[in-house]
Amino acid sequence: MIWFIIIVAVIVVVYFISKSSDSKKEPESIVDSMVADMRLKVDKKYVLVKENFDLFIRSSMNDISENKNDPTYDSNIINVAVKGLYYRNENEKSMAKKLIVHEELFLEREPDNKIDPKSIKVLISKNIMIGYVEEKYSDFLTRLLDNDYKVNCFVSKITNNYIPYIYMEVFFSGHKTFTPKELKQQKKQPEVVYVDYKQRISRLKENIKRSQVVADNATKENIRDNALKRIEEYRVELANLEKIRDDNENN
Repeated sequence: MIWFIIIVAVIVVVYFISKSSDSKKEPESIVDSMVADMRLKVDKKYVLVKENFDLFIRSSMNDISENKNDPTYDSNIINVAVKGLYYRNENEKSMAKKLIVHEELFLEREPDNKIDPKSIKVLISKNIMIGYVEEKYSDFLTRLLDNDYKVNCFVSKITNNYIPYIYMEVFFSGHKTFTPKELKQQKKQPEVVYVDYKQRISRLKENIKRSQVVADNATKENIRDNALKRIEEYRVELANLEKIRDDNENN
């Protein structure tokens, strides 16, 4: 009888130990699942953003090639800071923190702004505003937008601060309005089509060097992987720009 009681007691103890072990594992499996889902969403977003940016670059290069003999055609890139995220609501701040490099942003004039009628809002989407174009560029970009220039903006840098600093590359292209005298002078000294992109090519080469240094000295695998991923992106964009440059030199 006593042996029967001992055996039953052992079975009960083993049962409760196994249940306790299962209850400890379950939260871990839930957390792992959540992390995996988040990574999948980030990877999908990264792919979509990269595809959109690559498509824009190809389209932009085609526009430049098609207009290379037009002296009124104007195109360039400027790097602009986004100001005022600190004053946005919590949802807008949260959305801003989720931005990644090369994600597209949108500009919208705010002529009814009593403080500065030339202010320009920066948007993630129609209803998500993350700030304003920094003041020193607002007048210039206002003139571009008012003259029907094509203006496209992409995140170029975002910091890891609690309220991140966001910078964007603004690509613009359109046709200048010249007086007959100015037009005659333009025809005498036509610009090389790729001159507007020399600065971008130089910057990409510097970005590759800096990212390579980060990859070579990284102590954590995720930091090294991110650096190598950036290098790959920079090299693809650099190859596209240099091909366009070389094609125009040969022509």
